[in-house]
Amino acid sequence: MESYIQVYQNIYSKLVEFGKELTLYSFSEKEDKVELYGLVALNLCKQQTKSIFILLENKLYPSILMLIRNVFESFFNYQWILRGETKEEKIERVNQLEGKAFSDIEKELNVMKENASSSDPIWKPEIFKDKEQFLEFLKTYYPELTFEENNKIKFKSPKEHSLESRMNYMERVKFYSLYRFTSAFVHPTPILRDLLLKRDGSEKNPIQLIEPHLKEALDYCLYLIYGIAFNLSKVLEEKKEYNKEKVDKILAEIFLIISNSSASNLLADAI
Repeated sequence: MESYIQVYQNIYSKLVEFGKELTLYSFSEKEDKVELYGLVALNLCKQQTKSIFILLENKLYPSILMLIRNVFESFFNYQWILRGETKEEKIERVNQLEGKAFSDIEKELNVMKENASSSDPIWKPEIFKDKEQFLEFLKTYYPELTFEENNKIKFKSPKEHSLESRMNYMERVKFYSLYRFTSAFVHPTPILRDLLLKRDGSEKNPIQLIEPHLKEALDYCLYLIYGIAFNLSKVLEEKKEYNKEKVDKILAEIFLIISNSSASNLLADAI
């Protein structure tokens, strides 16, 4: 795993450089939502890249798979946004994705409220009152994330409710099984039990089972991180202050790092 530590450290340094370049630009929260979504996704990737090489150094492999899972989601959500046919549709897709997180919270708060008013409640209203007030504040502060239905203001959410449904056919065939593999390590499994508990006298060596799949996930993750940066660079090309030459140079350096790593085997195996 030593080579992966170095690769992820190098990618992280390039993402820092990429981020510094983009701080020179100005963005409108209303008109540049697609750009801002990509910027947030890339900054999350930067943090996750740093976390991955630190976790690799400390052999905390299950936690790495959890982070890779987040990179998968960031990449394919951004892909889904960019498939919108018009700028307005792309912006609306951003609003739906951003609203979804709060829509899910509100849905569960409504379940708690129903329980609180029942004859045998588990929850008292004061338990969720602060959260409810916070969501109402968000509806006022971010009205673009809401819509009105039956005289109630609700948070938006994509009709394609799951990541799977937001993927196109080729994306699902190529990547969804690996995404599900990373998801298997979010919850306890027999492999995690044997890996984490390290019982005396056990002849099992679960890391030998995990390692090939972890390496595959780490390789794909590198390309997805590059993909987010590349997609964002294409979106930013319309901005007047965009320094295409400098951004393209950083992207080329990121791709060169990946090409000189074991991840290059993925390209050789591609159909």
